[in-house]
Amino acid sequence: MDGSGIHTALAIRLHESGGTPRSDAQASATLLECVGLVAGARLVSPPEEGNDGAVVLRPDGPESLLELIERTADGLRPARATYGVALAGANAPVASLDRVVVGADAVTTAALTALLATGLRSTRVAILAPARQPLLEALTSLILEFTDRMTDRQRQVIALVRDSRTQQQVAKHLGVSRQAVNQSLTSAGWHHIRHAETAVRDGLVALALGRGQRV
Repeated sequence: MDGSGIHTALAIRLHESGGTPRSDAQASATLLECVGLVAGARLVSPPEEGNDGAVVLRPDGPESLLELIERTADGLRPARATYGVALAGANAPVASLDRVVVGADAVTTAALTALLATGLRSTRVAILAPARQPLLEALTSLILEFTDRMTDRQRQVIALVRDSRTQQQVAKHLGVSRQAVNQSLTSAGWHHIRHAETAVRDGLVALALGRGQRV
């Protein structure tokens, strides 16, 4: 629980390219290593091992959830993962941190089940707050699908743009034209990613504060 009284948990479960969940000890070790590299100070307690190879994180608030999902997805690539998010305010039906953690762990199974049932074309993310949030799930999954398809150059360009650099500055840094930078951003779907990220962050914070989904 962070200082605002909001309970937040994120569970991550590795799966094979065909969607089969990995429940071996190596899966947990891989997840824990990745989290250790990318989580930084965004966690209020050390990662925990959940059920069947899952790892459960307790972020410092709903604002950190999407960044943790994106960073772990990037760190695990080319391996893929499904994500379960559970959050609730102090007065919400899910009022215990332990129950939020259990909810996050369990809902990764729901995400994986949906993924398998639709031939890997459905959500990779399940969000419980306290009911399922299909729109936020779809937007977050869309972000992950866009980033999975990026080339190394597109990832490099977007990383520099996220570092508050202009397209002209990125072009100078990479030794290419501004038009080439713009083409990389367009091909990567950066415009769609940026708007989806804003909608997901705002939606998660609104849900955690009990204001309902606002996207």
